[in-house]
Formats: sequence, structure tokens, C-alpha cells
Amino acid sequence: MSPMPLWPVQQEGKATSFEVQVNDELVYSKLQTLAFPDFAAVADMIKDVSIGKPVRKIDQQQAVECVLS
Repeated sequence: MSPMPLWPVQQEGKATSFEVQVNDELVYSKLQTLAFPDFAAVADMIKDVSIGKPVRKIDQQQAVECVLS
């Protein structure tokens, strides 16, 4: 089976939001987690979907480095 073509769509939202949808299904929301997703995990899932595997939620996120002094 050959990979399906993918077209990213950017929609303007809240200034603090970063949401990832695949086939109209929300797979990651920065509004819910307060962190950005692990971009490699997102890319891997999109590759899987392009070859016919099901859409799945992303549960990995970028490391949050916050230092308060």
C-alpha cells in the first residue's frame, strides 16, 4: 500500500493554544497538557496513519524546563 498524501492545515486559534488534529480527530492539545507534544511522536503517528494505521492520541510531550528564581 503506498502512503497517502498529507496536507497540513493551519488554523488560527488562541495565542496559547497548539492543537494537533489528524483526520478531524484531536490527537494532542497544549491547552489540556500545558506543554508542546513530542514532535517526533507526532511525526511517527502521522507516518503510520499515511500507510493505513489508525489515528491514535499522542501522550508524549516536550520536556518542560521552567526555572523560577
